Amino acid sequence: MISVILNIVPDEGHESRLQAALALVESQGGHITCVQTITVLPAPPDPAVAGSEVEGLIEMEQVAKEFQESVEATLEASGAEWSWHRFYGDAATILIDRARLADVVILSAKDSWPPVSSVTLHSRAPVLAVPNPEPNFIPDRPALIAWNGSSPAADAVRGAMPMLDHMEPVQILSIDDDNEAFPASLVQQYLYQHSIRSDAHLRPSDPEKHVADAIIEQSEELGSGMIVAGAFGHNRLREMLLGSVTRELLKKSPVPLLLAH
Repeated sequence: MISVILNIVPDEGHESRLQAALALVESQGGHITCVQTITVLPAPPDPAVAGSEVEGLIEMEQVAKEFQESVEATLEASGAEWSWHRFYGDAATILIDRARLADVVILSAKDSWPPVSSVTLHSRAPVLAVPNPEPNFIPDRPALIAWNGSSPAADAVRGAMPMLDHMEPVQILSIDDDNEAFPASLVQQYLYQHSIRSDAHLRPSDPEKHVADAIIEQSEELGSGMIVAGAFGHNRLREMLLGSVTRELLKKSPVPLLLAH
């Protein structure tokens, strides 16, 4: 059984997020909590402007209700167990708050609102970042763990545990030298202690290829249904200037990413 927080936004990624959530609970059983957020701006000092703001809020509320009705129809037809919650405020803050007692938060990998980074960096639950327009999520295919021995990578593995016993044999990938302090063998040992089968792979880096590309290639070769990775593990300024493995995976991965920080 798994507890899923589904980010409800009427954007291009909505359908892929919804289908990923349904596939997950169909495979493992569980509950989908739909979290719909309406952002409310501070009231302007000019009464004339305030009146137009109120009209805009009423219109937003109506659009939200209509979208809710259409999504609920799909959920009802699916037979999944679900609930709906509408909140007013900052979307990232609300999702992070609601994720305190959840196993996973589902967002879009590209053009996500709120951004994947704003939720992943602060959420207690991992984020499942789903590609769109197709989620390409098959929850019973082997998961691939992109392992580098870091704390975010370890957090991602722990966060993925509710899914991994359905995604065996789990594949563990290390690029270049294995981490001496926390090698892939320790991940295998951890998974074995939870009765989860796994295999480890060591792949050399290619100076002409981004690390994210090597991870994606390995996942395609192994037929992975999900990539598990630590998110935004380097210095934030360095990431802004040079990019990161996480950002490249979000742009390029054809399968969902299970991310934690």
